[in-house]
Amino acid sequence: MLPVALSVGLAGFLQSDRVNAAEPDEWEYTAQIYLWGAGITGQTSSGGDVDIGFNTIMDHLDMAFMGGFAAQHGKWSLLVDPVYMKLSGSKGWSENIPVGPLDVPTRFEGSLELKSWITNLGVGYEVMRTDKSSLDVLAGTRYLSMDVDVQLDLTNVITTASDHISLSESNWDAIVGVQGNVDLDDHWSLLYRGDAGAGDSDFTANVVAAVAYEFSWGQMIAGYRYLHYEFGNKNVGRLMNDMDVKGPLLGAQFRF
Repeated sequence: MLPVALSVGLAGFLQSDRVNAAEPDEWEYTAQIYLWGAGITGQTSSGGDVDIGFNTIMDHLDMAFMGGFAAQHGKWSLLVDPVYMKLSGSKGWSENIPVGPLDVPTRFEGSLELKSWITNLGVGYEVMRTDKSSLDVLAGTRYLSMDVDVQLDLTNVITTASDHISLSESNWDAIVGVQGNVDLDDHWSLLYRGDAGAGDSDFTANVVAAVAYEFSWGQMIAGYRYLHYEFGNKNVGRLMNDMDVKGPLLGAQFRF
């Protein structure tokens, strides 16, 4: 259950660059909104398997913000994509509690709230440009935080009215990678991004491939993304051993 908060909003900022490169004395800006319809697989630190579908996540979504912003000046660009996710759910279940020689059916109630921030911060530098394509190298950091609150109603078992468990972990990882685009015609283009790194995590990698359609105000983008984490035994690694997040994405990018 712990990584549910990551499943919708990790699309990451995928910079499109169909327009001409910014003049040395000019800034150009793009903003992006997106949805990543991803599912999660992985393993908890206790050895349990995790397999959570996108529909399950949407059933418990309270609030989400997913966006991105880039500023380009000549060959240099600055990238940021903050993501906030809040999910909650409650469940009741019955267990047989041994009381002397008898097993007494007992009702339990529990609730779970998950909050997560995922933010990529990066700097890009254009190393290649032709009439149909461009390529940037990237360096930056990926931040992941997870806050988990569990409330258990134990009034049917012990005299305490409830039990509350709160966990908060975060990871900072340095990343390097590339991103670019290839124009297919006046409207269609291919976008790609790949990066990898480590830090608090033993290893993290991210790959995005998408197709974009050009409008006067910007682009619509559709594609697929795969994100991988190997956490080690620090921070989020105390909750999860590893995690794969993958699925289709859909977004819009605006130029101004």
